[in-house]
Amino acid sequence: VKLTLTLKNTGKSDYQNVTVTDAALGTVFTGLTVKAGETVTQEKEVTITENGTDIDVAKYAKVTVNVS
Repeated sequence: VKLTLTLKNTGKSDYQNVTVTDAALGTVFTGLTVKAGETVTQEKEVTITENGTDIDVAKYAKVTVNVS
């Protein structure tokens, strides 16, 4: 599964060393810089395994975070 993360900084300050974590996946991205007024998009291939027959891929597929 390809995980796509979009970070949008609508504020006036730059953010450095941003770490993104997920309860199910753990640390997904580290060391990101998002400058004021900019948007950063990151992609990562992840392997998802769950017990049972149904996997809710949608909850992992795309995350959008607004930083201000």
